[in-house]
Amino acid sequence: MFIEERRKKILEMLDNKEKISNEEIMSLLNVSKSTVRRDLIDLESKKLGVFS
Repeated sequence: MFIEERRKKILEMLDNKEKISNEEIMSLLNVSKSTVRRDLIDLESKKLGVFS
C-alpha cells in the first residue's frame, strides 16, 4: 500500500470512529508502530487531525 493511500485510510477510519488506537491502525493496515507514528505525525503537521 502506498503512503498516501495508507494515510487516506487512516483519515477514513477517523471519520468513522472518533478515536482509534495505534494498535488498531497497525492491525487493520498491517504496518509497524513506527509507520503509524510517522503517518500520524505527517497528518497532524498538515492539520488533517489531532493525534495524541
